[in-house]
Amino acid sequence: IFVKYNYNYNCIAMMSTNSAAAMALRSLRTKSIKPSIATIATSAATATTTSTSTNSNSNSTTYNATPPHRHRHPHHLHLYQSRSQSSLAEGKKKTLILTKKSQDVHGNMQLSKSWRNKPLFRRQGDVRFRTGLEAANLLVEEARRRDDHETQFIDSVESTMQCLSPIFERNPRYAFVAKQLMEPERFVQFRVPWLDDTGVIRMNRGYRIQFSSSLGPYEGALHFGSHVNSATVKSLGFDQVFSNGVTGYPLGAAVGGSDINPFDKSEAEMQRFCQSFMTELVKYIGPDVDLPTMG
Repeated sequence: IFVKYNYNYNCIAMMSTNSAAAMALRSLRTKSIKPSIATIATSAATATTTSTSTNSNSNSTTYNATPPHRHRHPHHLHLYQSRSQSSLAEGKKKTLILTKKSQDVHGNMQLSKSWRNKPLFRRQGDVRFRTGLEAANLLVEEARRRDDHETQFIDSVESTMQCLSPIFERNPRYAFVAKQLMEPERFVQFRVPWLDDTGVIRMNRGYRIQFSSSLGPYEGALHFGSHVNSATVKSLGFDQVFSNGVTGYPLGAAVGGSDINPFDKSEAEMQRFCQSFMTELVKYIGPDVDLPTMG
């Protein structure tokens, strides 16, 4: 008995050389219920057994009602096995190629050599490095050349680059990434006028430095204090890049604040100052742009 399958119905036709099996199928079709495969196979097998017992001299052959796709021809099985083996060999070959290209998480020696041959800086001639410590020293010298007066930022860069020097040794391309991280994407400085309790207009400086948005929108604290200046904000923003990077959240790095001293101000004065501060800061922040937090 040969059963042809259809995915919408259990069984749509049954063909047999035995007329008794065909009669059993027609008797099931006359009923209003939809026969299942097991019912048809059982009825056909019963009818075939009855026909075989009455016609003992005739040679009747009964086939199993198993879907044809479950019986693979030996030649087809051989082709299936050969294709599986070939696909497995191709996968191993691709893995081997990738292993040869990368060799480890830090890259192979050929890739490291190509990055070392690139100049880290191009001022008055190409400046290259051979070791990770040399790359860290070059980055610190570049930060000192640009912002020599910002001692806090220089100290932060120096301590960070010294810690990253082993990474520069293993994979020199991260030195070029660190060169970009040293420079903020945007530095906003604005005035904050506000009215004190005696009716005198006071003036302070507001800062917001947006260092990196590689992972997502900027996120960072606001700091109020008489010690806050551009060097302090820049140093804190550089540290915020790595602080937000290790959290695993899609957040960039930014820091802001003002040089106001909140300890000698009344509550009404701080309220007027904060209103003036946020009136100017709101031009540069937003849900998908910058997320200020508490300092």
